[in-house]
Order: sequence, then C-alpha cells, then structure tokens
Amino acid sequence: MKNDEVSLTLVHPKYVDHCWIDAGRCLKLATDESYGRYTIFDIYRDIMSGSQHLWILFRGDNEMILSLTTSFVSYPNKNNLCVMFMGGDSLNGELSWVRYRDVILGGLEKFAKEHNCDALECTGRRGWERLLAPYGWGKVFTVLEKDLRDPEEKR
Repeated sequence: MKNDEVSLTLVHPKYVDHCWIDAGRCLKLATDESYGRYTIFDIYRDIMSGSQHLWILFRGDNEMILSLTTSFVSYPNKNNLCVMFMGGDSLNGELSWVRYRDVILGGLEKFAKEHNCDALECTGRRGWERLLAPYGWGKVFTVLEKDLRDPEEKR
C-alpha cells in the first residue's frame, strides 16, 4: 500500500535477516515496555517460526521509518489479527506512527480481511486508545497485573 512514496511491507521470514538490525532496533523500543513479557530475541524467534509477522514501513526503496509485528489470535468464536509490537523513530518530533497511521492501518486491515479475520486488536499503553478511536477502535478490556516475583528476581 503506497502513500507519497511510503509503503507498508510484510517481510517474509527468509528475508528478515537482511533488515533485522534496523527492524530489531525499532522493535526493541516496544519490547522494553512489555513488562518482561518479551525480549527482542523472543520476537525474532517468533518471526522466524511464523508465529509473528514482521512489517516495515519504508520511504522510497530502503529508508525504514518503523517496524511492527502482528500475529493471528484464534478465540473460540473469533479470529483476530493482533498488533503485537511497534517501534520507530520520531520525524521532527512527531511519532512516525502518527504521521503514517492511515497507511499502516489500511495495510493491516487489508491483510486481516484477506486472512478472514473478524477484527484487529492490540494491547498497549493508554495513549493508543485516544490515537485509534477515530479509526473505529474501542477499548474492550483492561489488563491488570500484580508481580509475584521476589524483587531480586526482577533484575
């Protein structure tokens, strides 16, 4: 999907190693905020096994703006495409996601429909609710967590 020379590209696992240094750097920004659920190494493993999909937003032929991952989630009565992680650089102080959200969401919606998904979903910080609301997204759950590990284990 193109918009002013910007394109969202799904990267086949056999090509991941060609772009992983930059894509992994972008995604690490997001995994660092996962509260210990994922590391960048977990994401790489999931992409290579096919359980997550790597997407890259390019300007022109090779300027990487951001990277994100998705995965299919199957519930008993629904199949969704889940946006797992997204990270990128700021462009003149503006998040690249904000500037190109139409291209990103359009590409993900098309992919989800092609794979018979019923919905798109994501888990993220509170700010995502405000950013996605104009595109028909709504809050359906709140996730709460109590860490039971010994403080020494958290390090």
